[in-house]
Amino acid sequence: VAEGPAVPVPVPPAPAPSSRALDEVLAGEKALAAMRLDDAQAAFAEASRLDARSSRAWMGLAKVAFQRGDYETALEKGQRAVRFAPGNAAYRNYLGRIHLAAGHREEAIAAWRAVLADRPNDAEAKRLLEKAGEKIDP
Repeated sequence: VAEGPAVPVPVPPAPAPSSRALDEVLAGEKALAAMRLDDAQAAFAEASRLDARSSRAWMGLAKVAFQRGDYETALEKGQRAVRFAPGNAAYRNYLGRIHLAAGHREEAIAAWRAVLADRPNDAEAKRLLEKAGEKIDP
């Protein structure tokens, strides 16, 4: 019996790097919320490897380092997150918190004031400035 040409079996495509990176970010966020810092760090690191421009992965790494008291690493990762998402006020506010924890009070205040310059009604930036003992201009 003669056989015809082989019919190729479709193979599903591998997930796009950004899709896989997002899965890792979500796993990292879940682990961080449960304070499983090693798992969170591994997931965020893999996400940043898959998508080097993932601001969520970099901020996740910053938050893990912050929780560990490694403020210099937290600053490095947080600055990278802000570089990839400069309009994200939550990231910029968190970067200010890292600066304050690292003993960089003036940089923290500058970060929060910059948020307010872009978003004058940002409640978090106002709260953080007040907590730092700064007067908020009306």
